[in-house]
Amino acid sequence: MDVINLVISDSENRYRILRPIGTWGPDFSLIVYEVLVIDSENKASRAAFKMIKETDDLHEMVVDDVNRSLRLGSDRGCRYILPIISAFYSQIRDDITLCIVLYYDSHVVSLRSLLSTNPDITDGLHDKFLRIVLVRVLKALRKIHKNYNHHMQITAGNIFYNAQTDTIQLAYAASVYERYPTSNDGNLFSVNKMLSWALAPEVIDEEAMEFVYFYNTNKSDIWLLGIAALELAYGKIPVESRKELLEIARYVSEVKILPNSWEALRQKTAELIADRAMPPKKRKFASTSQASNNALSTEMEKRLSVCFGNFVAACLDADLDKRASAKQLKRHGFRKKNAGSMQHFRDVIVKEKNPHVARLFSVKPKRKLEKMEKKQIPKSPLGPRS
Repeated sequence: MDVINLVISDSENRYRILRPIGTWGPDFSLIVYEVLVIDSENKASRAAFKMIKETDDLHEMVVDDVNRSLRLGSDRGCRYILPIISAFYSQIRDDITLCIVLYYDSHVVSLRSLLSTNPDITDGLHDKFLRIVLVRVLKALRKIHKNYNHHMQITAGNIFYNAQTDTIQLAYAASVYERYPTSNDGNLFSVNKMLSWALAPEVIDEEAMEFVYFYNTNKSDIWLLGIAALELAYGKIPVESRKELLEIARYVSEVKILPNSWEALRQKTAELIADRAMPPKKRKFASTSQASNNALSTEMEKRLSVCFGNFVAACLDADLDKRASAKQLKRHGFRKKNAGSMQHFRDVIVKEKNPHVARLFSVKPKRKLEKMEKKQIPKSPLGPRS
């Protein structure tokens, strides 16, 4: 259905659909649009916009995502979770459609976008900036887990710098979507790769699986946090298979030392695998500690601290009993160090290279679904709308 230039209204604003900007949904098959938002005073701003018909099989799941996002968004203790702006029902070409309005480029920017467009950090964030980001993401994740939910889609693309609140926020549930890649996004995880390759070993055991609907444990989110930390540390994760990514994760969890570049990490992983395939007497590394010492000795200046390497290793242990929980990571030495100031992060990482993010949205968040007249919309899982 062609919806470009279509105008949709709620009780306060009009939304003109401009262009597709990304995808969303459990298998990322639905389209996210950029819209021009025109308020009652004819002031214009821009937002991201999702739509799903009430008759769609995924409608109930999306309603649940919206309600979870609104519930957490109304909690003052959830300042590190990116809220949605609003959600409402509209009749679009004879179909009752749930519309979700999200913050967009003039308000927020994803760290994946920053990594791909800022030449100073295309090879990854400095250790001190990693700490600023991960401390806040971990706080958001703990809040999600305390509400008996899982995230299941933690990536650098779902971690945002919010210009209005001047902080790092994790997109969750209804605010999650995948941006179309920019011209500089080469060698990043594609959507399908991230869905099928980056999930924890206990979640899927076959590469062909594209997405999951649920977890059995919060620790599967911790694994994704570790993978996201690697993407933030190296700028991208170019791997050729899920098997290779799992091998790299195993290396990190055992050696606990991260080299300065992704290529060096791949090389050291391959060296350790080859060494273990040798007869015991011919092995270069008789123990994991020797491999760690070798990793430390090969680089004179470490860009990524040993403490950060330990943090990522705690996230990427394949053994669930040994993998850290969000509560345990809160007490980790990397987390407890001075995380630095958001002003420093903004001035170095965001402001100089992305001045557009300083323009703030004029659209204010709402805390509940808009309601239409009863005669326009039939009953739904949300209950009667009056």
